Amino acid sequence: MRRERLSVVANEQVGPVHLLRVTRGGVDPGVPGQFFMLEAPGRLLPRPMSLCLAPRGELAFLIDAIGSGTAALCELECGEAIHVLGPLGTGSTSTWSGRCSSVAGSGSLRCPTCRKPSGGRPPCSFPLDRHARLRSSYRTARPASSRPS
Repeated sequence: MRRERLSVVANEQVGPVHLLRVTRGGVDPGVPGQFFMLEAPGRLLPRPMSLCLAPRGELAFLIDAIGSGTAALCELECGEAIHVLGPLGTGSTSTWSGRCSSVAGSGSLRCPTCRKPSGGRPPCSFPLDRHARLRSSYRTARPASSRPS
């Protein structure tokens, strides 16, 4: 784990979200399942973000501007610098099977793509390409709390 001030390489809009790319510096990209704390300019609390890509010399994060802190991250310009702390959390070294995996959230296990509760059963078994066809847009999905059980 390391906290470092990193420069923004690019901040591009990709559909409804932004792809924020920063220089890697001496920060380790970690392993799948770990996350980073990004300090938004002018905000007191850092925002936790999962790593999206880690090309040589860079770290990239997908950010949805849902509040003032994430909006501030989405408005960063090339050359600006932000503090990044990480990697944090316990990662996973298991191999990817091409199917969804359940993650803990709000005290229950849910598929991160379809948000289907696992209820102690094996994780959602939809192939990821089927999820892409079923959900055309991240923003049109209903919150898990409003779905029938």
